[in-house]
Amino acid sequence: MEILFQFDVRTVALFVAMTFFVQATAIGAQAFLIRELRQYRGVGAALMANLCVAVGLVLRLFIGWLPDFVTTILASALILTGPVFFISHWVNSRD
Repeated sequence: MEILFQFDVRTVALFVAMTFFVQATAIGAQAFLIRELRQYRGVGAALMANLCVAVGLVLRLFIGWLPDFVTTILASALILTGPVFFISHWVNSRD
C-alpha cells in the first residue's frame, strides 16, 4: 500500500503548537473563572508554561524568514522556559 501523503517536521510542530495554544486557552479560562479561589495555586504557572512552549514552537516554524536570533536563540529559550515554570512552581509549593 502506497502512502499518499507526507508529514514534514514543521507540520508536526504546528500541530503541537496549536495543541499548546488550545491548552493555554483552557487553562486561561480556568484561571479567569477561579481567580478568587486560593486553593488552586499553579494555574498561572501552567498558563505561562504552555504559552512559552507554544510561542517558541511557532517561532521555530519561521526559520529562514525571521532572523536567526529570533528563530534559534529566542525560540529555544522559550521552549526551555516552559518546563522551568512547572518545576519552579513544584519546588516552591513543597513547603
